Amino acid sequence: MKRPYKDGEHDNVVYYVGVNVERTLAYGQQTLFLNEMRPFQIVIDIANDRECTHIYIGANGTFKPGTDLEWEEYSKLIKGLTKAGFLVTMEHNLTQSAYFLDACYADNNMVIPVLSVEIPYISQYGNNSCLKITDKGFGETNAGVWVHSYNDITKTDAFTHWSKYKDDLPV
Repeated sequence: MKRPYKDGEHDNVVYYVGVNVERTLAYGQQTLFLNEMRPFQIVIDIANDRECTHIYIGANGTFKPGTDLEWEEYSKLIKGLTKAGFLVTMEHNLTQSAYFLDACYADNNMVIPVLSVEIPYISQYGNNSCLKITDKGFGETNAGVWVHSYNDITKTDAFTHWSKYKDDLPV
């Protein structure tokens, strides 16, 4: 993904470092962002060298394991990182949720699951719009349905402007 960094615009960056600007449990922490699967020891070495306490896997929508083997590799990496004391964000999309839950990441208090949902042009939907979180079938896995108004999901305390991401530095 081509995007701006502190030292200019780059494409195909694998690692970059910066302060986490998203309003999660890791907000404000020095973070190593990982855009593709890399060997555990290299990730640990870079994180320690850059004094990172948090590792963000799947930044920029890059978490895309396609095979069971790739999922296993990510699972080993995440377990190793949390065992080493790192807080780990794992950004994934709706199609990856079943794998995510099967791997029991949600049970690990050192893992921050970020479910990424692309909604282009959200500001054009208007104040009457709502985001509805449902289930795969009536009462199959969730206790009910959650509906959030446009105003709820676009509150400023949960918003991060694109300009805040420009201070990250490729490694």
